[in-house]
Parts: sequence; structure tokens; C-alpha cells
Amino acid sequence: MHAIVPAVVVTVLLGVVGQQVACNPQPTYVTEDHFAAAYAQALCSSLAGCCAENSIGSDYASCTQGWEAQVNNLLYGPTSTGNYDITIATNCIDEVRAAQGQSCQPIPGSLSSARATCQSIFAGQVPLGAPCSSATDCAQMDGSIITCAVVPGDAGGGGGGQLPLADPNVGLQGFNVTLDSIPVCVAEAPPDAGASSMMAPCSIDTAAGTDTCTSTGGYCDPVMKTCQPQGAAMGACDPAVVASCLPGNYCVAAAMGAGACMAAGPVGSPCTAAAMCDATGMCDLTATKTCIAVLQPGAACTAGSQCSSGVCDATAKICLSNAIATTAACNGQFTP
Repeated sequence: MHAIVPAVVVTVLLGVVGQQVACNPQPTYVTEDHFAAAYAQALCSSLAGCCAENSIGSDYASCTQGWEAQVNNLLYGPTSTGNYDITIATNCIDEVRAAQGQSCQPIPGSLSSARATCQSIFAGQVPLGAPCSSATDCAQMDGSIITCAVVPGDAGGGGGGQLPLADPNVGLQGFNVTLDSIPVCVAEAPPDAGASSMMAPCSIDTAAGTDTCTSTGGYCDPVMKTCQPQGAAMGACDPAVVASCLPGNYCVAAAMGAGACMAAGPVGSPCTAAAMCDATGMCDLTATKTCIAVLQPGAACTAGSQCSSGVCDATAKICLSNAIATTAACNGQFTP
């Protein structure tokens, strides 16, 4: 008969608690009081390569300090739900840590793909479409990432990925929520969901060009509020959503209220929506109403719409290669 001797090992650096019963190791969990520090360390380590890809300088000490304070605000701030799932939190840290060295784009294994897990740590009750202060307020939904976001006006750019945790009530440097842009609970498809994300709940603002389904190759049906597959060239589409066609095409109204996908135009073509321009250009909606050349990473910019990635760094004023490694994110710079 073997004696069972519990042993608790506390690792101060990572703030994790592990328990071993006899010779059988048990899962090592991240406790609530150590989660913010563990998340900050994992995120800043994994984010460093993406900061370098964007030619953005980063300081590990500032990054971890800023993100630790940010996550502590999610845990204990005025908008906290008081909920904490230790198993999901541990999985979140593992996924963020495993993203080091992976692509900075929103694909499986990336930092953006960890968002689905990390956003589930704090369970709220606010339904989709209702005003919120942070993702912790929102009720979770299987198969979707539930976030608190301003629609339109999210500063993240055109579907270029998002970091696993962030509180929209605290703006990244240069991006602040205004009184006329109220954040609401929004359902987003995971970056690696692919075809399985179709029929998932979604949010869309056709006038502003925001659509939570585009990152997974779909579009949000403005009536049903569910993700639908985009149409191929000359295929059927929804004329109410000009971006309801695959990239490189746009939807135009046809007979009997139906729509047909047409090829997007090159630089110099007339346009009234972003989808009407091909990958080489963007639609100048404020002046010429024509497709103008889009700026490549590293070029000087003043707005994300000018950049091929959809992101203009608010501090460096350059177009970025990836959407997640801004100067603010890389250095933990947050402003109220």
C-alpha cells in the first residue's frame, strides 16, 4: 500500500501552483492572483517577434508592467464580473506562450487564435448587441468569440487580428473610445474557424464597412445577423452588402433584387465602397471616389485605411505588417 503525499510547488516567477499526488503529476494551474503577471510575461515574450516584424521598438519591462496592470483591471476593476475560471485561464496562458515564433497573422496557433480561450475566462451575462464596458460583461456563446467592441470604429484595422485580452474602456495609446461610439457585446468567429464559422452570430455596419465575419471568409447577413459564405466571381451575393463576394470581387444589384459578384477594379477605377478596389488600391471615399494606390508596410500614413494591412501605427505613423504589434501594445502603453 502506497502512502499518498501531496506536494505543492509554488513557482514565484510565473505565479503558478502545481500539485503532485504520489508519483502521478497533476495539472499545473495559474491562480487568479498570479494570472495578470503570467499573462503579461507570456504575451510580451510572444509579441516580441511581431514587434520586430513591424519595425516597432519594444521594451520587455514596460510591456509586462503595462499589460499586468491592464489585466489586473479586468480582474479587479470596476467592470469586473468577479468570475475566474482557473482551467481556462491556464489554457489561455499556454496558448499565448505557444504562439511565440508563430505567424503574426490571425491563423491557427497565432496570438489572435488564443483570443477565443482567453476571452472565456470571465463569464458575464450581457446579451449580444447590449452596451458593455468590457468583454467580461458579455455572455459567452459556443463557437464564437464574444467581445465588447465599438461598431463602427474599432481601431484594430481590417480583420488583421486581435490580441487575446484587452479592455475597450482603456484605450491603447492613440485609440480612444468617444462618447458617440458606444461599445456593445459582439460575436466574432475564431480566426481558425473557416467554414465552420458560417451561421455564427455576427455584427455589421454596411455604411462604415465593419463586418465581424470577414476574417473567416464570410460576410454578415444584415437581416439574419449570421455569417454567410462569400460569393465567387459571377456568383450570387447580397446587394445590401457590397463585400458579400470573395476578395477581388464586389456585389452589384441585379434583376429581381438579387446580386452578382463582379471583379474589383485596379487603381484609377471609380468606386463607392472599399470592396470595389482590388488588392493594389483603396477607395478614396472622401474626395476622388476612385481607387488609389494602397501604402505598403513601413510607409508613412495618417489612417489605417491607407495601409495594405489596414493598420497605421498611432505613434510611429507608419503602415504595419501585422495588426497586433503596435507601439502601444509592444510597450504596454495605455491611456484612460
